[in-house]
Amino acid sequence: AMIVPSSSLAIQLQAYFSGPVLVVPDTLEVPITPPVRHNHTPPRALWFGHGTNLIHLAKALAPIGQQLRGAPLELRVLSNRQAIEQFKRALTAIPDGISLKAGDWSLAAMQAHAAECDFCLLPSDPRDPRKMGVSSNRLLTALAMGLPVAASPLASYKEFSEFFVDLEVGGLSELVSAPARFHDMVIRAQKTVLPDYLVPSMQMRWLEYLQNLMKT
Repeated sequence: AMIVPSSSLAIQLQAYFSGPVLVVPDTLEVPITPPVRHNHTPPRALWFGHGTNLIHLAKALAPIGQQLRGAPLELRVLSNRQAIEQFKRALTAIPDGISLKAGDWSLAAMQAHAAECDFCLLPSDPRDPRKMGVSSNRLLTALAMGLPVAASPLASYKEFSEFFVDLEVGGLSELVSAPARFHDMVIRAQKTVLPDYLVPSMQMRWLEYLQNLMKT
């Protein structure tokens, strides 16, 4: 058997593997924290992720700037240091109004920055074959940290579409202008979805799958 973190990856694997493919999502590594209303000027957005995802952020900056129409935004970027340096060198232009602040990712740093930010920005490319099997971990982590999220509609995000702003549909400018209006969205996710992704729930899912495999 194979155990994978997303249904979309399970579907892809079935073309290459004849055994059972089971889905156990990534466990949340952060506690569930209620959203906090800030009065930052300009508003602060958080981006975090593996360095391979920075190419999608670089490509998205111009469309994001167009949606914001010059409205100021502070964007904090957390990843591994080497990837951030490559990202900075690759940037040819930053849209007017967007200021970038980059730092090293760690679990503690991510939570500290989340506490100081108004929302999370997670652009990607749903048409990129390499992104078709990714899990929903970044989206759910951002919601757990109390941040409204604007994200690209990756396959693994679609079941949570009521809990984030779709970057391909629009609505980012409204989120930037009034992040607190989206706190209800975050609270609903924290109450109805996220408890299933905490460690005890994931442990029980692993135990159930492994017990079933031992019986076959």
